[in-house]
Amino acid sequence: MFAAVEPVQRWVRARSHLARLLERSSDPLAMLPDEVDQSYLKNQVVIVGYGEVGRRIARALQTQQIKVVIAEENREIVENLRKKGI
Repeated sequence: MFAAVEPVQRWVRARSHLARLLERSSDPLAMLPDEVDQSYLKNQVVIVGYGEVGRRIARALQTQQIKVVIAEENREIVENLRKKGI
């Protein structure tokens, strides 16, 4: 019986809009907005990770007036970057 729980759960998630909504995090930083201004979707560099190397790359690009977008999993770093407008 317990072996059926996982497959049934996957089936419900795949077919139920309500189930997907209920599983969403209430954290506003956890999801991207549904709609994004087209100007944000071009002429920029995406940096994955804002460790030592990511920070160096971001600074180098910013000194060249190149827009950067940072993908980072650490919430504190994300909050600090948003405060800085990055």
